[in-house]
Amino acid sequence: MKQKNKQSNPTRYFTKWFLLMTVIFAMGTALAFIGVNLIRSGATGEFYFNPITLILLPIVMLVLVSPFAIFMLRKFRKHFDTFSKAMNFVANGETDVAITEDHGAFKEIYKDFNKMVAEIHGIQKLRDELTGSFSHELKTPISSITGFAKMLLEEDLSEKKRKEYLAIILKESERVANLANHNLFLTKIGTQEIITGKVQYNLGKQIQNIAIAMESIWGKKNIMIDAELPDITYDGNPDLMESLWQNLLSNAIKFTPKNGEIDIKLSETESNIIVKFTDTGIGMSDEVQARIFDRFYQGDQSHAVEGHGLGLAIVHRIVQMCDGEITVTSAEGEGSTFTVTLPKSQQKG
Repeated sequence: MKQKNKQSNPTRYFTKWFLLMTVIFAMGTALAFIGVNLIRSGATGEFYFNPITLILLPIVMLVLVSPFAIFMLRKFRKHFDTFSKAMNFVANGETDVAITEDHGAFKEIYKDFNKMVAEIHGIQKLRDELTGSFSHELKTPISSITGFAKMLLEEDLSEKKRKEYLAIILKESERVANLANHNLFLTKIGTQEIITGKVQYNLGKQIQNIAIAMESIWGKKNIMIDAELPDITYDGNPDLMESLWQNLLSNAIKFTPKNGEIDIKLSETESNIIVKFTDTGIGMSDEVQARIFDRFYQGDQSHAVEGHGLGLAIVHRIVQMCDGEITVTSAEGEGSTFTVTLPKSQQKG
């Protein structure tokens, strides 16, 4: 036997509830009126009771209350029908919906509903973009690996070509591994609110060690590193902060041409620690700056510079976790400056 899929109707339950409340209100008013009249009669020493009053008065009160009840019922039913239809759209996956806000009692409810749906729509759109971007980033290296692996199966392939193809496969495999690792790391810290493993350590020394460890990368491009890194103590998670500075320096190196320069400056105020990474790279337009911290976003659409668009998203999230702030100033052809401001006293952790 097939069961009918009955859709719940909130207005039906509201109607029954409202009518019941109307009857109770009318009956309560009538009984109170009768009681008051009996007390007044008793005060005079005379007891008078007319049973007709007991029958007619509730009817009279219902007649008086009914027009108001019907008016309010229709008013509320209109709002509930509108709200119920909108909720059904959202429940069925339609998030591009909004309720026209009126000036009545439901104005704030509609306003909050529209805000909620807009947030859901934005999250859904972002999810779709992230899925598409991640698939696109995976597609290119996997296609390269597959293509060159097939070429390696050719019997008449020279040793030189074989090594060349193997090198490409290795490079693309590392790219996929880095993409997966960075995405997993960003996903992990994206849901993390409390920073654990905090210790006090020398922030200047940490950034200096990172720059030295990455010398093989910036040395190949003959980039000059000018660093001002005084001894400043910071209370944080060293591993998390290491990822922050590595990604910022890596980004600066990536977009700085050969024989360029990168300046790293560490300073402090009474309440904040400030770190600046300035490069003489290609710079960014206002449009790129507005999206530079989005996951998988790459300002260089030609992909002339290798990357997966996760480094600065990781940087932004770590700064958020530290209750800090990161800003960027840049102009096309004139380089960029990333400024990280960290509070000395943090609430999280």
